Parts: sequence; C-alpha cells; structure tokens
Amino acid sequence: MNYINFRIVKLLDIADIENVKKNKVYPAGTIYIQISATRGYVGYLDKASEIETGKHVVVLPKINCNLKYLFYAIKKAMKKFMSKYIQNINIPIGAFSYFEIHLHDLEIQNKIVDEIALIDEMIELTEQEILKNQIIKKNVTIQSSGDYLN
Repeated sequence: MNYINFRIVKLLDIADIENVKKNKVYPAGTIYIQISATRGYVGYLDKASEIETGKHVVVLPKINCNLKYLFYAIKKAMKKFMSKYIQNINIPIGAFSYFEIHLHDLEIQNKIVDEIALIDEMIELTEQEILKNQIIKKNVTIQSSGDYLN
C-alpha cells in the first residue's frame, strides 16, 4: 500500500457543513465540529444520537468515502487550520472554505482506518493491563504495610 499518494482537497469540495439541527438524531458515523468556544474539537458518533445545538456543525460528505477516515483526516488538519485561520475561540462557518485535508483513495482509506483500529485496540489492552497492575501493586502495598504493623 502506498500511503504517500494522496490529494490535498478543500473540505467544502467533498462535503457540506451545516449547523446542527435541534432535536435531530444524527446517524452513527456523523462527524461534527465544535465551532463555538472551541480549540478545534472534532467528534464522531459511534451510535445514533443528538448533538448539542449552537456549538457544533456537522460534516455531510458529498463523495463516497470511509467516514472514520474522513474524521481522522479532519482531526489531523484541524490544528494547522486553527493556527492559520482562527484568531479567537469561534470558527465562522465561512472559514471552512480554507480547510484542507489529505484524501487517499478509498482502498487506502479503509486500510488506514483498519490499522488505526488495531492500534486503538492495542492501546486499550495495554491500558487494561496497567490498571490490573496498579490494583495488584495497591494490594501488595496494603498487605506489606499490614505485615509491619503486626
């Protein structure tokens, strides 16, 4: 797989941005961006739910793409976008006309998402192992301090 071959595209060329609608349940896979009092938070719905109105916009792809990939691409580009185009804590919707992302072919998008999912799974397993070891350490410390009291 060649991860170097990608296009740089403007987000608005491949997706529409619209304000979150009140009481609307958005489907799983919806990408949303906080635009009010933000540092560039980008969210992804794993399950259908409502999104807070007044603070967020949703990204509605106009192309066939892996939604999780698009989420990662937007998230990756956000810091550069914020530092270059945003001077306060709000993102005007018009500023998204300058927002650029890297866009790979769909086959590469799917591969990237699969690899990130595998890494996330390994991180989760490692975090669980750390928690188990912290519990063991705590129990050993409690038992050994009890021995000194006897």
